Amino acid sequence: MTQLHISSVAGRAQVNITHPETIYEPDVGMGSPIFRVPEFVRHGSKRRPPGYTAWEIVRENCELRFHWDAPIELKREYATDFSGHLVVEGDEVAFEVTYTNIGAEPADDGVSLFCLQAGTSREFHDFDGCNTFIWPDDRFVSINEFVNGEFADHRMAGAKDCARSVMAKQSTAGFMLAIALDRCSGVAGNFNTWPSCIHANPAWGTLEPGGEATVHGRIYFFAGTLEDVAERYARDFEAGQ
Repeated sequence: MTQLHISSVAGRAQVNITHPETIYEPDVGMGSPIFRVPEFVRHGSKRRPPGYTAWEIVRENCELRFHWDAPIELKREYATDFSGHLVVEGDEVAFEVTYTNIGAEPADDGVSLFCLQAGTSREFHDFDGCNTFIWPDDRFVSINEFVNGEFADHRMAGAKDCARSVMAKQSTAGFMLAIALDRCSGVAGNFNTWPSCIHANPAWGTLEPGGEATVHGRIYFFAGTLEDVAERYARDFEAGQ
């Protein structure tokens, strides 16, 4: 079963996700992807890693709750509060994040970017974007194909308003690593060796002062194929529509 481990760095809004089949002999295994949830809080032109994340272990290695335990002055500065929940379901992680607008004006972006880093897992490194995929229209397309092999110097690439809000990496060892959201404004990745990450950006809608919204997501980490990711996404996000 996949496991969740709170980062040893105090106050970070991140967990390590470990799959037992990816841990081999020393210096051979794929390591543990890091999930930053969220990567930033924002207000106007300002943004920062949130810090001050407080974690509660509900069930050892498989269920966590968290909330932003920042000083009230910092929360007011960013007009934002957030909390969330992660739970392992076999070789998947289901998660939800709730964003509250504690400011005096309508807002829609106080919590941004859920970042799934594979930088320690070299089998997922994909500098040219040939093994990282999005679903812009009616099929999975590699990022390399999507950008015609032309990356900016910072090597960030992705898309907004995709038909399916999912981004997936395929490893050289036959594993898939993917992130998906039910309310998503876009997906993107950083194709430098570090952090070698994939992102899903939540779409909150406009929240009035005191309003809150919740997004639900899945992390898929299993031995399989892109077709398997598509099937799981359809099961989790399209069944009953």
